[in-house]
Amino acid sequence: NGQYVYPDATVYCGAPEFVNERRTTLTNPAAVFEILSDETRAYDLDGKFALYRGVPSVQAVVWVEPEWRWARVAHRDERSWHLSDPVTEGAVEIPALGVSLSLDDLYDGLA
Repeated sequence: NGQYVYPDATVYCGAPEFVNERRTTLTNPAAVFEILSDETRAYDLDGKFALYRGVPSVQAVVWVEPEWRWARVAHRDERSWHLSDPVTEGAVEIPALGVSLSLDDLYDGLA
């Protein structure tokens, strides 16, 4: 729709595709990660999520909450989006990509 947002981390599959030769805006992300903060939490959970759902290549959105140590995944299947319960220990499952990420790995390097 012409609006661009930038996640905190992105995973893509295959060759990266960009808006232009500057290579600053990836158009085929498979998964996006948002680190929530007081300043961005509402927009990341609502506004940006709405925009990500409109990108056909996006199969998963992962939110990481550094203040309370939880992560949550929304993933797409053939029919709709599904929202996981917050994960507070163990691993975060991303079914759309067939991967599991340990919560410890997601928090490695976060202050």
